[in-house]
Amino acid sequence: MGRIKKKKQRLWPQMIVGALIGGVCGYFGMMFVERMHGGKVRIAEILAGLAWMILCLYAAAFLQTIVHEGGHLVCGLLTGYKFSSFRVGKVILVKKKDGIKRGRYSLMGTGGQCLLAPPDLVNGSMPYLLYNLGGSLFNLLSAAASLVICFAADGHGYLQILFMALAVVGVFLALMNAVPMRLGGINNDGYNALHLGKDKEAVRCLWLQLKINEQFTLGVCLKDMPQEWFEPVPEALWDNALCVATGVFAAGRNIDRQDFSAALKIGERLLEHASGLIGIQRSMLEAEMIFCRLMLYGPGEELSREYEKTGIQEFLKRSSSMPSVLRIQYAYDLIQNQDREAAQKWKRLFEKVEKNYPFDGDIASERELMAYIYGLHNDERG
Repeated sequence: MGRIKKKKQRLWPQMIVGALIGGVCGYFGMMFVERMHGGKVRIAEILAGLAWMILCLYAAAFLQTIVHEGGHLVCGLLTGYKFSSFRVGKVILVKKKDGIKRGRYSLMGTGGQCLLAPPDLVNGSMPYLLYNLGGSLFNLLSAAASLVICFAADGHGYLQILFMALAVVGVFLALMNAVPMRLGGINNDGYNALHLGKDKEAVRCLWLQLKINEQFTLGVCLKDMPQEWFEPVPEALWDNALCVATGVFAAGRNIDRQDFSAALKIGERLLEHASGLIGIQRSMLEAEMIFCRLMLYGPGEELSREYEKTGIQEFLKRSSSMPSVLRIQYAYDLIQNQDREAAQKWKRLFEKVEKNYPFDGDIASERELMAYIYGLHNDERG
C-alpha cells in the first residue's frame, strides 16, 4: 500500500473571510471618519483613516491572540488543569522546575498556544470542553465588549475604528477556532472538541500529549518517560489526529533511544496507514524517516532523492527554528554530503536556537543525537 497523500490546503475560505473583514472594517471605518469630520472628508483624511485601519487590524490580531490563549488558560485552570506553557507569536512562558521562564518557540500554522498540565483521568475521562473552547469564548466576550465601546465612543472616529477592528477580528478568531475544521494542516479547537466527545480513547490521547509536554518543560526526555505512555493505539483509530499523535511520539521516543530500526518501522507504518496525521506531523515524520535510514544504512542515491523532494525542502526551510530539523540537516550534510563546512553551519544554528529553547527535555535529547551523529561520522572516517 502506498503512502497516504497529503491533502492540498484550500486557501479560498481564508481569502473570503479576509475580504469580509477588510470590507466590514473599511465600511465602518470610513463612516466613523466621515462623522468625525462632519461628513466632509478630504483625500488626506481618507488615506489617514485607511492607514489607521490597517494598523488597528494588525494590533487587533495580536491582542485577540492573547485573549484567545488567555481564554484557554483561565478555562483550563477553572477545570483542574495546571499551568505549563503560554505562547504568543514566538515568545513563550514555560513553567520549569525552578519557576516560570521565558523562551522562544514557534509552530507552523499557529499564532499562539496555551498548553496546560492535565488533571488525573477519572474513569478514563477528564474535563476538556471548556479548556478547548475557552479561547473562542473569550474572543466572543471581548468582541461584544469592544462593540459596545465602539458605538459608545461616537464622534471619536479613530478610537471607534480600533474597537471595531477588535470586535471583527474577535468574532473571526472565535469562528475559525470553534467551528470544526483544519487550518494550515492543524486541527482547530472545535475539531478537537468534536472528536474528544466521540471517543474516550481520544481523551486519553489528549491527556498523554499534555503530560508529555509537561515533562518536556520539566527536563524529562522521551526515553525516560513511562513506557506505557507510548503503547500503540488500535489502527482503527488512526484517522483521529489526537490518537495518531501517540504513534508519532512513540517513533520519536525510539529515535531518542537511538533505536532507529524501531522508529523506522513505526514511522513508515504511520505514513502508510494513518489518515489522521496532520500536515506538520506528516512532514516531520517523512524527514525523520530519512534521518533514520541515514543512521542505519549510510549515504545513498535513493536517500538523496527523498531528501531533495520539494515538500521535504519546503518543510525544512519553514521549520528552521526547530532543533530536530537542524539536527536532520546537520546529519545529512555531514554523512550524506560529507560536507563538514555546511554541517558546521547547522551546528552553529542549533547552538543559537538551544539557548532560548523552552523545552529542556527535548533539547537534551537533541544534544545527545547531535553528539551521536558526530561520533558516527568519525567512526566511518576512521
